This record gives sequence, C-alpha cells and structure tokens, in this order.
Amino acid sequence: MTDATVKIDLTEFSKTARQHIKKDWPAFVVNAFSEMAEMARDGARILTKQRFKLYSDYVIKGIKHYPQNASQKSMAAQALKKHGDMNASVYLRGARNAKKSLQFMADHEFGEQRSAQKKYIAVPTKTLKSKNFRSNRGRVKKSFTPKHLLKRFNESGSIFDGNTTRSKSRVRKKRMPGSPFIIMGASGKPFIVRQVRRAKKNTQNRLEFLYALKPSANIKMKWGFVKTVYRVIKANYSKILGKHYKRLPGYRGK
Repeated sequence: MTDATVKIDLTEFSKTARQHIKKDWPAFVVNAFSEMAEMARDGARILTKQRFKLYSDYVIKGIKHYPQNASQKSMAAQALKKHGDMNASVYLRGARNAKKSLQFMADHEFGEQRSAQKKYIAVPTKTLKSKNFRSNRGRVKKSFTPKHLLKRFNESGSIFDGNTTRSKSRVRKKRMPGSPFIIMGASGKPFIVRQVRRAKKNTQNRLEFLYALKPSANIKMKWGFVKTVYRVIKANYSKILGKHYKRLPGYRGK
C-alpha cells in the first residue's frame, strides 16, 4: 500500500498543550496533526489530477488521510495519552474486492515490471486512452477490453499466424462493427486493431490500433505521491502548529 508518513517529534507541542489544557490536551494535539494530514492529502489529490488524465474523481476520492472522523481522532487521542505518540498519514483506500481497490496506483509510485501470464500483455495505445473508449470513471469500456475483443476474434474463427490474421470461417452475424483482429506492426510487435470506416465516400478504411501485445510491460515511476506529501508537510508544519499554539488558553509564545 502506498502510505506516506513523516516522523515528527510531538514532545514539545504535547508538553505545551498539556500545560495549558489539563484534560483534553490529547484531542488538541490530534486535531492539529489531522489538519496537517488533510492538507497533505489535498496536495496529493491535486498532484494526481494534474499528473494523470483522469475522467472522474474516483481515484481522487480514494486518497484519504488519518485521523479523519471523530472515531479515528478518539483512537489517536487514546494512543497519544497512553503511549505518548500517534500516527497521522495520507493513504490510498483499499478494498476487499480487487476490482475496486486502488492498489494499482502504487505501481505508478514505485515502478513495476509485469510479465505476461500466458504469452502477451495487452498494453493500451494512445487511441484507447482517449475518452471515447472509457467509462465515466476512466476505465476502459467492457466492449473494448482485450478479453472481450479477443472473444469476438476467436468466435469469428480468426487465427493470428505471426504476421496477420487469417480467417477461413468468419461468421458475419457474430461480428461487431469494426471487428478486431491481430496484425504485426511496423515495430515488429503484434497489435489488436480494427478497421474504421471513413465518413467520406471514396476513401479507404483506416486501421485503429487499440493494444500493443508485449511479453512484459514496464510501469514508470511517475506519480510522486510520497514526495508531495513530504513537501506539503515540510512547508506547512510550522504554520499549522503556530496556529494551534495561539488557540491555547493563556499561551503567549516563547
């Protein structure tokens, strides 16, 4: 899990809070660090929206901070009172259902190389990354996933011979508009493509390249999630604590 945590010495701030607020000093400290984590979360959300072409806030809303709600703050305050320490962090929401999890975003933070489970990994092309092929959440529409495209490909009796698609027994009723097939590209790599008809008459159909088929795929380190959280906290740490110091009853500063 991508979890950005910065170690901060709470001793001086906690000691000062305890001197001015006898009973509720843990909650006071927790609120200050919750605000700090929330500011760092907002910074990570802004970065994510700028760095990736997202068509919805689905991933953005999955970037959360701790402690956030009253229950989490209460638990953090109890830990602080008992152990003299607490955790405040920015993290990606997990999920029991793998399809709903945002764990895949960690690959963009640390980099990852994925090898094909069978023969190829289908890597989306720039064409497929356009909005026309994606749902409101930014996911590739089901009808344009490799599994669905190749299902139609196999149903139509098509076979990739290493250079192009051969089809002896295509059943036209099972073909969708722009029925997909596999062809060897100029780069020497196979692609899943489809023919798209031209709008104007007397012009040739063009090939639309949807996926490049590769034995492995490299996911680049391009997010900068942890660095952004650290940068936001470092830039605002003194300002946030200073604001909370001024809220202490009778505090006049050093």
